[in-house]
Parts: sequence; structure tokens; C-alpha cells
Amino acid sequence: MYRNIIRKIDDWRCSRLSQQAFVFILAAVVGLLAGTGAFVLKRLVALISRLLTSHFHSSSANWPLLFIPVIGIVLTGIFCRYIVKAKLANGTSQLIHDLRNKVYRLKARITFTPIIASSITLGFGGSAGSEGPIAYTGAAIGSNLARLFRLTPGMMRLMVGCGAGAGIAGIFKSPLGGALFTLEVLRMPMTTFSVLVLLVTAITAAMTAFVLSGCTLDIPFDQSIAFDAGLIPFVVLLGVFCGVYSLYYSFIMKRIASLMRAIANPWVRNVAGGALLAVLVFLFPTLYGEGYGTVGKVINGNFSSLLNDSLFFADGSGAWTLILVAG
Repeated sequence: MYRNIIRKIDDWRCSRLSQQAFVFILAAVVGLLAGTGAFVLKRLVALISRLLTSHFHSSSANWPLLFIPVIGIVLTGIFCRYIVKAKLANGTSQLIHDLRNKVYRLKARITFTPIIASSITLGFGGSAGSEGPIAYTGAAIGSNLARLFRLTPGMMRLMVGCGAGAGIAGIFKSPLGGALFTLEVLRMPMTTFSVLVLLVTAITAAMTAFVLSGCTLDIPFDQSIAFDAGLIPFVVLLGVFCGVYSLYYSFIMKRIASLMRAIANPWVRNVAGGALLAVLVFLFPTLYGEGYGTVGKVINGNFSSLLNDSLFFADGSGAWTLILVAG
């Protein structure tokens, strides 16, 4: 039945609209769906996390953290190997690989399976981001809608990039962030038409996620002190430090990933990875899940939250706590 509806819509647009005009309409639909997907992903992660950690005590260590992440990694492995039967890790890397090899037809199941896998991983404490999965989901939404309406390969590539940007815009509620992700990371051609379509998709996705979440921000920032121009040199130094640190982070991440890939048995690999994560989360519970809640508290001056639920709990912790824990 839905095929007949799609065919009627396609026949109507072919007789009434140019392909460029229709792409703008399709871009808004992609943004709406990707923004909704980002909202669903956030809510699923929060629900699972709340069910597993609502009984925790903030003033002492919580021993269940030693096995909850292991269970999450194993469940995600089972979901990917036996239900989806595909690798869903490194969504951004996979997307870049697909675009580089001109693979614009993404499987329909990718429109929802990364959301499920990411919800399990993050909800059970996996210290990872939701950006890659939702970008891959958005790209699949754009790809499948473009395929349904028989768009040209060039337009299909555009919808894949716009869908990925919409996913990023929705998860961060930031249209500019989603647009820059597509232009800089995915290297989408920067023509007037493509940028305008991308902006329509990113703004729609960000506003959809923003409205569905009750018009709230994930990281609220209470700026009560005016910016001092004398801090500019320190801001520059911070930028340099963060750039160098990102290289260190990428190096360590690649080394750990190569060590894990060296383990042939997937069950052993899942348990080993989960156990390593569990130890880190037990010692530093702020690593549990995405961590946006903790980031929001730290930005607003609540440094003591860094040691909540841990062996190192202490009242009245100050700025040095942030430095020591981060180090």
C-alpha cells in the first residue's frame, strides 16, 4: 500500500515540481525524521541509565558498575552479530568510507539499528558518543528517501550528507554544528544549492529535537560573569592544548582498538572490552554513558559532581578536582 502512495507522490512531483524544488521538501522531511531519531536516542539512553542507576548512592562506591558495562557490551555484540548481522561501530568512519567509494544506497535497517545498539551501549554505561550512530542513521534516512523517489545519484549523495548533518544537528540541537560536520568531515561539495539544502535539513532537525525535548538544552550554561579580554591569551593556549590532547586521544584510541581487534574470539573481545570499561567507570563514574550531564554541572561550577558515586567522594571539591580527574 505504501508503495502506491509513494508512486502517486512521485508522479505528482514529477509533473508539478523540478527535482531541485522537491529536494528542499525532502530535506525538511529528512530533518524532521533525523531530529526525531536524535530525540528517541537521547530518551532511550536516559531511560536505560535511570533504570540501572537510580538506586546508586552518590557518597560511596557502587559495585554494580563493575559488571553493568560488561553486560551492555555483550548485549550490543549479540545484537550486532546475530540480529542485525552487521558492524555498527564507528558510524562516522563507515559513512566516510561509503561516500568515498560512491556507495549512496544505504540499507533500510540502518535507519533504526544504530539507535538501538547505541542505546544499549550508552545506557549500560559505555563511555562513548551518540554522534556517530545518529549521523549514520540520518544518512540512511536521507539515502532511502532519495531512493524511494528515484533521485539521481548526485542528489542521493546530497541527501546522504544532509541526513548525516541533520543527525548531528539533532543530537546537539545545533544547526551550525550539523552543517559544519557535513561540509568539513564528509567533504560535501560547497555549492550554493547544496549548502541551502543542508541548512534546511540541519535547522529542521535541530528545532525538531529542541521542541520534542521541551525546548531545553542538554548543557545549560549560566553566564553570570562578563568575559574579560585579558583571558584571550589563556583561551588561545587552551585551544592549543586541546588540539595536542586530541592527537594523544586519537592515538590511544587507535592503539586500544588495534589491541581489541587482535582478539579473534568475539565473545572474549566483548568481555575484555567491557571489563576494561567497567573498571574505569567504577573508578570514575563520570565516564558512565555520554557524560553531558556532568559536563553541564562542571561548566556551571559544580566540580564536586566529578567524584559522585565513586571511591573518591569528597564534599567541597574544587577546580583542582577537575584537573586531577581529567588527568
